[in-house]
Amino acid sequence: MKKNNSVIFKGRKDGIVILLDRDTAFEEIKAALHDKMADAKGFFRDGKTAITLKGRELTDEQEQELLEIVVNESDLNITFAQNAGLSESRVQVTEDAADGEEDPLARTIEAFGENMTVFKVESLRSGQSVCYPGSVVVVGDVNPGAEIVAEGNVVVLGKLLGMAHAGCSGVDGCFVAALRLLPVQLRIGDKITYFPKSFAKDDIYARRPLYAFVKDEQIHISPMV
Repeated sequence: MKKNNSVIFKGRKDGIVILLDRDTAFEEIKAALHDKMADAKGFFRDGKTAITLKGRELTDEQEQELLEIVVNESDLNITFAQNAGLSESRVQVTEDAADGEEDPLARTIEAFGENMTVFKVESLRSGQSVCYPGSVVVVGDVNPGAEIVAEGNVVVLGKLLGMAHAGCSGVDGCFVAALRLLPVQLRIGDKITYFPKSFAKDDIYARRPLYAFVKDEQIHISPMV
């Protein structure tokens, strides 16, 4: 029987990379992923991990379908979902969705647009923290060892390298945004994730403004521009 290489798993210390063949029909990709997850069910034991999908462009719906297969066919708890096959065409889909009800950034801005906001016009050094019962905007960098805890949203007009917790009172509908989103730890509501080290080396994500939001009980990352 011919080996199906349309879906290939690669394990790393910071998570699992799933390589998807660019030329295979999406329905065949789904079937191959389902079969391989079923075969490897004993290998993917209960645990938290990051998942990176690479090799082809995926819509938000396709990405979610693949993640659901991974979750349903294993005991994994996906804490971070990255689609490294992102291209300009998918960025446009995200931007066009801003006028619709399903766009997370538009929805959360509307929900917290009138919330109290504090502005910090300085960079935060290691050991510094900002806690606020509203949204927090930092005009500067948040360095490793610094943290922001907000009941509303967190926006960093610089590099977010420390810890950020949006919706700390338990609201999943908040978001975290930054010009460079590379935190050591990120929380939204009661969801928590750690960014894979490979994320900082991925030009698709590392060199553009991003925001993190909760969708289907998982933290997702999308470009802002």
